[in-house]
Formats: sequence, structure tokens, C-alpha cells
Amino acid sequence: MSLGANILPVFEQLGLYKPLMEIALPIVRMNMFTENTDAIGVVEVDDSKTLIGYNAICFPRPDLYDLILSQVPLEKIHFNKKVVALHEDETQVTIDCEDGSSYHGDILVGADGAYSSIRQLLYEKVSLEGLLPPSDSEDLSLSCGPEANESMIKEIYNFNNGVGGIMGELTDTTPRERISKVMLEEKLFETWHSGRVAPLGDDASQRRTGYIKAMQDAVILTNCLYDLEAWSTHDISAAFAEYKDQRYHHAKYHFEISKTNAQIMRDRQVKLPTCCIA
Repeated sequence: MSLGANILPVFEQLGLYKPLMEIALPIVRMNMFTENTDAIGVVEVDDSKTLIGYNAICFPRPDLYDLILSQVPLEKIHFNKKVVALHEDETQVTIDCEDGSSYHGDILVGADGAYSSIRQLLYEKVSLEGLLPPSDSEDLSLSCGPEANESMIKEIYNFNNGVGGIMGELTDTTPRERISKVMLEEKLFETWHSGRVAPLGDDASQRRTGYIKAMQDAVILTNCLYDLEAWSTHDISAAFAEYKDQRYHHAKYHFEISKTNAQIMRDRQVKLPTCCIA
């Protein structure tokens, strides 16, 4: 996983930049290869910190999870919960979980991924109110699971890995539970909030650059909520609307770029070079 100057200032503001750098390595160059590992060229980025204040960095994703979790009191985290219903009134929003437990608060932010149960429950509510756009009611396709993993591993096993070996050398040394295959079609949703509920990140739009955009979404949403002087449903809805106003055009821009690139590669049968980050 990698992060750069478009989100690292947030980690610095939160006091997490130094701990993050302890688990990360700076990216100093990108070596480009063809699928046959023939060298195309090198992009030197070791002067990034001088130019823009930060080096791009890379690190194991689980290490970032551990770092963030270490900053949150354990009593505020509840694992193995599946939300099956949500209810709103003028003072709060409540979620019901599959195990019979319930939780309530001023707002509910759905950050549980592209096939978010929060977004699905929200859309059911908005649909009953006759306010859900037809495009948001279209189903998304999803392909995943252990069977998909094994077939993928066999298919790519003898592929060049870009650094002189084969992909099988990487899959053989990676715990099977850390390997996943997900085929996700990209989609830009129009409904980003209703009442006291708002999806965030992939809940609002599926994009291949989703994790950084989701972090940026969280920053903007936090700032919009920070400015609130009252917590009525009307005030919260206004803050959510401001959040969408600030983020939607960014999401649409990246969605269109990604869609265009995918179409070019599909129609022109473009072979992408392999990128090895050093």
C-alpha cells in the first residue's frame, strides 16, 4: 500500500506521521518493464520531499491497520457485527445488528465497502420515499471467494513478476488468508446522504483509487460536521449536502478518467507495462 502528499498532511496533523514513517519505506524511483521484463525506463522521484514536502511511501497494509487501531480505545470498537436495520427520528439514528444488539448516535457514516449494508439499507429507505434515482437502484456485479483465489493463483503462477522472478514465488510465500480476488465494476452513485446517514468512500463511488479518496472524503466530512452549531436532522443534512458538493465533482472526474482508460485498453488491446516501485 502506498500514500503520498495528497493525504500525508492529515497523518501529520493527527500526530501519526512519525509512527507511520517507522513502518514505511520511501519510494525513490519507479522502474517500468514490459510483460517480458524488458526495461522501458525509470522515473526518479527521490526529490519529491524537496519539491512538495513529502516522499511517497509504501508499507504493509496490516501495519497501517494496527497503527490506526492503536489510537482508538478498544471499548469503542465492536467486531463481528452485521447491521440488518436502521431507524431515524428527529434526535438520533439507530442500527440493529444480526446478533440482536442495537446502537444509536447523532449520525451514521457507512464506511463498510463497495457492497455496504449501510448504503443498501439507506437506499431501501430512500426508495420507499420515492427519492432514489433509477441509476442508483441498478445492481452491481461481484465475484470473489476462495475458489476464485485458487483459479487466479494457477492462472498467474508463471507470470513474470517484474523483478526477475515469477508471480508464484510471491503467492507461495503469502498466507492464503491474505490473498483475495475481487472483480468490481466501477460505479458513481448519485445519492450520498439522507437524513442522518451518509455513505463514505467506496460506499458512495467505486473507484480503483478508492482508499486515498476515501481518506480525503473522511477529512472533508469531518470538517463539514465540525462547523455545525446544532445537531438537528436539518443541520446534519445541510452538512452532508456540503460534503457531497465538495467531493462529488472529484469522484466524477476520477470515475470518468478510469472509465475512459479501461475503454481504451479494452478496445485497443493495450498491454500495460509492469511497474516496479523501488
